[in-house]
Amino acid sequence: MMQTALTGNSPAKKSHKASPARYAAVKILAEFNRNLKPLNLILHGYLRRTNLSREDRALATELVSGSVRWQIQSDWFLSQFVHGRLNQYPAEVQEILRCSVYQLRHLEQIPDYAVLDEAVTLARNFRQLKYARLINGVLRNYLRNQRRIRFPGLEENLAYSLSVRYAFPEWMAALFLEQYGRERAETIMASMNERPQTTLRINTLKTGVEEYRKCLDEAGILSDKGMIFPEYLRLLNLKGPIRDLPGYDHGLFSVQDESAGFVGRLAMQNMRQRFVEICVAPGGKISHLAELTAGQKMLAGLDLSWSRLRMVRDNLGRMDVKSVQLVRADGTRLPFKPFDAGLIDAPCSGLGVIRKSPDIKIRRQPGDLNEIREIQWQLLSEAGIVTNPGGILIYSTCTINRDENERMIERFLRSFPTFSIEPQAKIFPENWVSTGGWIETVHHLDDMDGTYCVLLRKVK
Repeated sequence: MMQTALTGNSPAKKSHKASPARYAAVKILAEFNRNLKPLNLILHGYLRRTNLSREDRALATELVSGSVRWQIQSDWFLSQFVHGRLNQYPAEVQEILRCSVYQLRHLEQIPDYAVLDEAVTLARNFRQLKYARLINGVLRNYLRNQRRIRFPGLEENLAYSLSVRYAFPEWMAALFLEQYGRERAETIMASMNERPQTTLRINTLKTGVEEYRKCLDEAGILSDKGMIFPEYLRLLNLKGPIRDLPGYDHGLFSVQDESAGFVGRLAMQNMRQRFVEICVAPGGKISHLAELTAGQKMLAGLDLSWSRLRMVRDNLGRMDVKSVQLVRADGTRLPFKPFDAGLIDAPCSGLGVIRKSPDIKIRRQPGDLNEIREIQWQLLSEAGIVTNPGGILIYSTCTINRDENERMIERFLRSFPTFSIEPQAKIFPENWVSTGGWIETVHHLDDMDGTYCVLLRKVK
């Protein structure tokens, strides 16, 4: 049964049509590499417009995510066998090859012959028949020679070699090497290539955790308790879209990594009557805070984009959260009087969530980091001015890039000496709090997204 679901191709039945899942995967991958828009938007947008079966949706999602996750390595393999440069070929031909190499290398349940047959059929279906023989030849060549292929030597160019081994852009591998050293950099990149686990934050305003867990059991979905916070559940055998989970339309849960829970807990422990989140979209942290405070505190969420604010409004509406006021405003030019408690959920490089968003490897460019750091600095500087004496400011990111995290805060403290880091060892176990007083999580140690958050207090 599992074999049929994974292959999407019956060996006993020849067809001139490729499996719907593989056809969809090639279409989505071609659009992604043409436009370099967020992969989840392209994937979910395509799946909404089609009537694929649940099995085909699951396989298409697996093929798309896996092909992008390993694209840099797959391109290197293909470069050994393709005449000329891969990007000289039509987009659909490139994606048929990438998707096929991903299946041959990482999906052992799918027979090699099924991958090759489907690749040729896909070439026909995409009207690239003249490349069918080339595709078949390249893939057969890869299968014959894959055991002889050797990665670039570590001694020649370490960053380039690790880039190929772990399918990361060379500049990103070099960044991890500089900040973490070789052993930890390799461990980090390897852990980022693992398949992500889905974590739910249960909306305790509407249901209990154990009560919702029973709903999951009845739906045949196994779950485990969160590692730290009681309102989180980890799904162990999710198949199919999140929207099909029980209680989605009634707002019984949000999809949120447990690492994000530190921010809500920090804010709750230092709550004032009014709390402001700057850069509030998509609204996960402020809705968590509303749940933790049982809707009894006045919360404000700011964002510059109307479309992002509408997304937050829709998410809060689904969760039935009414204690949040949304405001369109520029976080670098705050429109109100000083506040006593605020959160900057800063725009960042996203290098901590690559496990769930592998397209960051392809979309993110080294020049982006300078622009991102400048925005972070402007947000911090404005908030540093607006925070009242005695007030608190929480700064958080979903990256493991130290230039956006502790080094950014070091710069802030030099420019705003009235602020200091308030260590959180009394609130959280010591293993979650760094010697510098901030909280950071990394994939390979914590089995969570890579995140950073710090509590800054302004002296009276």
